[in-house]
Amino acid sequence: PKVPEATRISHRLNAPRISE
Repeated sequence: PKVPEATRISHRLNAPRISE
């Protein structure tokens, strides 16, 4: 899906371990 950079950063800050 199309996700803006702000949302991507938010998700990473929200759960960085899940992203890893």
